[in-house]
Amino acid sequence: MTRYATVPWPWAGLVLTLALLGQEILFRWYGSDASLSQSLYRIAVMALGVSSLALILLPPRRIAYLLGFLVCAGLMGWALWLQYGQGLEPCPLCAFQRIAVTLIGITFLAACFHNPRNFGAAMYAGLVLVFAGAGSAFAARHVWLQSLPRTRCPRAAWACPICWNRCRSWTS
Repeated sequence: MTRYATVPWPWAGLVLTLALLGQEILFRWYGSDASLSQSLYRIAVMALGVSSLALILLPPRRIAYLLGFLVCAGLMGWALWLQYGQGLEPCPLCAFQRIAVTLIGITFLAACFHNPRNFGAAMYAGLVLVFAGAGSAFAARHVWLQSLPRTRCPRAAWACPICWNRCRSWTS
């Protein structure tokens, strides 16, 4: 029985993507225009390539969890420096965003110590997704409040001192 050398799937995906990108370069060279189906095909090829490259370059899970925790700790350090070092008081929306980042950091730290297998990693990823979604919702509301024109400044702007000062200066 002949045994063939195995190629890991991420490397096979990356080689396939590079071959298809070479084909795209030849199509461009000869002046071919793209239709909608060809554009969707190109997007799928790029998604395959990016996913394959990410699987090749990503560190082991435990290191990735530690990096995620360090990023969250850095964000919280920056927020605390702005509050206590620069005197910029957080509004309630800022506080909720800080809570979300803290919960994401705690989840990453717990995952780093636990070093879960596939199911546990999926559970930690689900928790991070929920906390990140909540933080993104608060951030979106905050950006929306700060981006309103002067004439549409809502009563909810009192929640953010920056928004409130901005709205007060517009009306006076």
